[in-house]
Amino acid sequence: MSVPLGQLYLPLTQTKIIMSNMNYYKSKLNLIRVALGMDVKLAEAILEDGVTKVEAESFEAGSKIFVVSEDGERAPAPEGVHVTEDGVKVTVDAEGTITLVE
Repeated sequence: MSVPLGQLYLPLTQTKIIMSNMNYYKSKLNLIRVALGMDVKLAEAILEDGVTKVEAESFEAGSKIFVVSEDGERAPAPEGVHVTEDGVKVTVDAEGTITLVE
């Protein structure tokens, strides 16, 4: 069976493995950037309360997400579903890892 370019579908388990591998390599690259003194760009968002700022390497499953205080201190985001001002729902586990983005 031939599949048109751009329409290749992978089973969910394979997709999760690929995404986990991509996040693993992104995080390793960021560690190298920090060691070399380079800036690491993080994705940022404001939650629907209009005050709480969160940041992550990327808003994808497998990435760590942090709540940033007014003085710049970062803490792992609490477990639960967090909604950004843009309406994106980010589900976070007990370790502060994104498990789902809707």
